[in-house]
Amino acid sequence: MPNPKDYGKWIDSAITVIEKANTKDVDKILSNKDIIDKIDIMRKTLILEGFDDTDNCVRLLDKLIEEIK
Repeated sequence: MPNPKDYGKWIDSAITVIEKANTKDVDKILSNKDIIDKIDIMRKTLILEGFDDTDNCVRLLDKLIEEIK
């Protein structure tokens, strides 16, 4: 079992890495995920309403998801 002091060093190292990370990139990734989730909900709603995967609306939403990724 590792020494408890090692755990403290590892946690401190992880915090340093997180602090140095570019938060703009992280914010962008989280924002994109939020947008993708909303588009996916719209897509699933269309499917439940009777549209299928070949419908232009559904295909457009699929294309938007791919572009955002």
